[in-house]
Amino acid sequence: MRLWTGLVVMGVIWSMVCPPAAFAADDGPAAQQMDSIVVSATRTEVPVFNVPQNVTVISSEQIMASPFDRVEDIVREVAGIYNFRHYGLQTNGIVSPLIMRGVGANRVLLLVDGVPQNDNFNNAIAWVGWGYIPKETIERIEIVRGPTSAMYGSEGLGGVIHIITKKPHGDRQTSLRGEAGTGGTYGSYGFHSQKFDHFRFMAAGGYEESDGFKMVDNAESYEIDHYRDVGKVLGKATYDLSPSSDISLAALYFDQDAGQGREYFHNDLQLDQYWMNYSWKSSGYGIKALAYLNRADKTAYQDTTNDNYQSLYREENFKGTNTWGLDLQATTLNWETATFTLGAAYKQATLNYDEDYPGSLRHN
Repeated sequence: MRLWTGLVVMGVIWSMVCPPAAFAADDGPAAQQMDSIVVSATRTEVPVFNVPQNVTVISSEQIMASPFDRVEDIVREVAGIYNFRHYGLQTNGIVSPLIMRGVGANRVLLLVDGVPQNDNFNNAIAWVGWGYIPKETIERIEIVRGPTSAMYGSEGLGGVIHIITKKPHGDRQTSLRGEAGTGGTYGSYGFHSQKFDHFRFMAAGGYEESDGFKMVDNAESYEIDHYRDVGKVLGKATYDLSPSSDISLAALYFDQDAGQGREYFHNDLQLDQYWMNYSWKSSGYGIKALAYLNRADKTAYQDTTNDNYQSLYREENFKGTNTWGLDLQATTLNWETATFTLGAAYKQATLNYDEDYPGSLRHN
């Protein structure tokens, strides 16, 4: 079975920005403007104090201080986000686990440097491998609560979680990190970034393995630990074309095998993604362009109750799942109290789906 969908979105955004002093009483001190700059709420760089929506920014310092490596575990502590998955496990198969403000499952859009990671109209494409971005490479995570369909399409009905990766600055940085724990759990991670005049790059990767644990006491004979094997690599190169413009290329690879508690009940996921960002900004105008390709191979293995979960019953194969798109945006920046943004986006998703039933004569 082969399905494809295409989506074209054109939009105009008019944002009114009131100076912080306008909120201060005549005889009192002016409100203090916060230093954090966000782009996800209005698609332009705006101080978080002036954003009209409810926004939370998780800084790189907070991310590195977190005991968690996966973005879904880092953001679960933010108010208004509910995650029904157990910490550190990818045990729910092909489903997005986050709910924001009670809107419902598969209604939160995940972005990485502006690249959409899920297509919420189809669960097969909506399975986000939340651990594939090494946290050493993340500059910040912006969380926008509430509907954002006018800017990002219908996938953002509940809100947006935007992972923004770093642009290396200054001196060379290298780090190595290792972890070990109970349940046969260990991991190793590496990160390197460097700048040469107008060229800068970073690379990061890691490997995680865990035998996991059983979800219940007094486990049945057919139940095994919820294991996980994960490998990931991310590289990014940026070149400064001029003091006001730059172009960046990024690529990642992610491979995961996650067990769900029985020998023939697990999921395999392989991702490779590529994206290019271009930005130019003058004193009065700004232009941004994005092109991306996301590819995925996913297999869900299901066991059967007929023989007490001792054999494989069904394989769900999502092979050659491809999503590519373009995003263009122009913004006026020379008005003191308002910005005007005009943009267009195109996205096409292709799904190849096949069901096999090794335990019977049925085929689809």
